[in-house]
Amino acid sequence: MKYWLIGILFTCCWYFSVAQKIEFEGLNEYMISDVRHFTILNAKESRMERKYQAMILNEYAENLNKIVLYYSKFSKIVSLKVSVSGVDGKVIKCYSLKDCRDMTGDWSAVASESRVKYLDIVQSHYPYILNVEYRVDDKGSMFYPTWVPVGDEKQGIKSSTFIVSDPQNVGFRYRNGNVAEPKYESEGTGSRYTWEVHDVRPVVSEPFAGKLEDVLPVVYLAPVNFEMGGYKGNMESWENYGKWIYQLCSGRDDLKPEQLAEIKKECDTLSSVRDKVRAVYRYVQKNTRYVSVQLGIGGWQPFAASHVHQNKFGDCKALAFYTCALLKAVGIPSFYTLIRAGSHVDEIPEDFPTARFNHVIVTVPVERDTIWLECTSQMSPMGYMGTFTSDRNCLLIGENGGRLMRTRKYGEADNLQKTEVDVRLHSSGDADFELKRVFTGLEIENGGFLDLSRQSESDKRKWIQDHADYGNLELADYRIQPLSGDEVPRTGYDVKGVLRGFASASTGRLFLTPCRFSHIFDIKLTAKERMSPIVIRYPYVQEDSILISLPEGYRVEGRIFPVSLTTSYGAYNMEVREEGGKLRIKRSFCLKAGTFPKTDYDKFKDFITKVQLADRSRLVLVKN
Repeated sequence: MKYWLIGILFTCCWYFSVAQKIEFEGLNEYMISDVRHFTILNAKESRMERKYQAMILNEYAENLNKIVLYYSKFSKIVSLKVSVSGVDGKVIKCYSLKDCRDMTGDWSAVASESRVKYLDIVQSHYPYILNVEYRVDDKGSMFYPTWVPVGDEKQGIKSSTFIVSDPQNVGFRYRNGNVAEPKYESEGTGSRYTWEVHDVRPVVSEPFAGKLEDVLPVVYLAPVNFEMGGYKGNMESWENYGKWIYQLCSGRDDLKPEQLAEIKKECDTLSSVRDKVRAVYRYVQKNTRYVSVQLGIGGWQPFAASHVHQNKFGDCKALAFYTCALLKAVGIPSFYTLIRAGSHVDEIPEDFPTARFNHVIVTVPVERDTIWLECTSQMSPMGYMGTFTSDRNCLLIGENGGRLMRTRKYGEADNLQKTEVDVRLHSSGDADFELKRVFTGLEIENGGFLDLSRQSESDKRKWIQDHADYGNLELADYRIQPLSGDEVPRTGYDVKGVLRGFASASTGRLFLTPCRFSHIFDIKLTAKERMSPIVIRYPYVQEDSILISLPEGYRVEGRIFPVSLTTSYGAYNMEVREEGGKLRIKRSFCLKAGTFPKTDYDKFKDFITKVQLADRSRLVLVKN
């Protein structure tokens, strides 16, 4: 024990004394050493052991000093040992499992067996040394871990190791990202793979970032053969994995004739497939609601269709499967479809079958087209994917297994924000105005606008007021435009009111910035260099037409000159015309989808900066 303490003391003091040399400046935490050892015991069971030593440098650390361990029916936390020491090596405090808070692992679920042990290490003096060691045993083998050595921004790493042992030669697959090939050794009748990284550069969050592996070292693991809840499967191909999912769904399409009578009667009056799909989709939206229930194998297996029909609720799996059952009853083939949902999630790679899906939708093939159905929303138009599920790989599940397909991609022409403004400016600088704004495509999600239809009148007024970033608005009246369209929906709002201080008045002059109703000031490109490729995933277009009626006796003294920019990343045009006592400002901005090398950062930044400067252009009016 004496020599162990001396060793810890020497290590801690050495790291602290050379802090500046290792560039601790700007870091919140520093990983001294981290070893994760994943052992595949058999086709059903595995074990994860981890031991790390880290230096917590300040109160802004948000990763290594927060221990989060998940457990469930399929996962057991065997042990946890934590010690906190000062840089002098003196142990300040020790923790174990009994000191952890026990919480639900899924706050969105009404019922879930997923739990978490949570320990937040809080100290008043910095820096300090944290030693953590734990072990977790898994009974299901559907999910193998992903190794991401860097856990947060402003986190430095001296050494991190990932070991995968397969002593029984069960078999597994891996995919490297931004990391060297592992060291291979024999172990038992199987193998042992070791990945290592050293002196990893800390990262910072960047706008328009792409895949995790573009910047950070990462290793994805996946099983060959697996078992979950007594159901055995193979994940070497998408086809095989799809067969396992199909097996989970088998026998659950159990709707009775009387439960189908209403929707069949409605669809019998419709001639086109598209109209029938719409009728089924609206029936599901009207008669069910989304409730997350994650119990046992139910985390992957849908409720029976009759259960959803009778209880009128279900999670994404249950609602999607129920929708498929209804479509089948009216003679329309469809596919239960797995997808990785979220506006900024990593892509599911085509060449690496994995179970990293988190959502289920429905795919309906129709002649020369495909209809996608998001069954958890009671408001989404038929076929609308949104930023949640658009433009990504998904897995269609059928009798013959799984098949990858790409969901709908929305181009810049689909995603439009069109604004027409009529401004009647007064000599005081205040202005009466009317604004009409239309959203199409993905733009209907701007600021949560799509959800506004369910809100109260007071909440709608508050939303209008909060999103009036074009001036100090005194709202007189507003109208929310009805939602129309299917795959590319359309909606918007109209506003009437007074803008206080629209122009600044001084010595017989009025100073105003007219291009304020649409802008891109929220794009912050302040970094001097770029670490990752520039990925523009969601393109869009802004079109503005602004008519300003000048106060009587005023004329233009300081003009705004036209601006026209065309680049690989997008385009911008702005011009001002005088129309007999009025000014007409035309502005358009387009951001194009694409992936651009990080070496393009200066050019991309220059384009965005020029647009932002043009939008800040100021007019000067003078009294005759």
